[in-house]
Amino acid sequence: MAHQIYEVFLQTDRGEPFAQVGSLAAPDREFAMCLAKELFSRRGEGVALWVVPRGEILSTPLDEGSLVAASDRTYRLGEGYRITVEKRRRLKGARAS
Repeated sequence: MAHQIYEVFLQTDRGEPFAQVGSLAAPDREFAMCLAKELFSRRGEGVALWVVPRGEILSTPLDEGSLVAASDRTYRLGEGYRITVEKRRRLKGARAS
């Protein structure tokens, strides 16, 4: 029987976010959950587990390189602020002429 890779996420306390704690190979979801409980929470490290087939996780293509912002937000950076101030000065100078 072919094994599938599952990603395991653990919630340490109620209301806290889940964090990825590892991966495992299992033949089905039920077996994956049993393995995850044994491997990642046998000492009571958390209060809840998510076991997700790796193929079900939506991700960016690996060949895209680094993630690029959907829009230019350099104005939020210190350098972007200086650029914005300079643009305003030039615009005011153009209006005065």
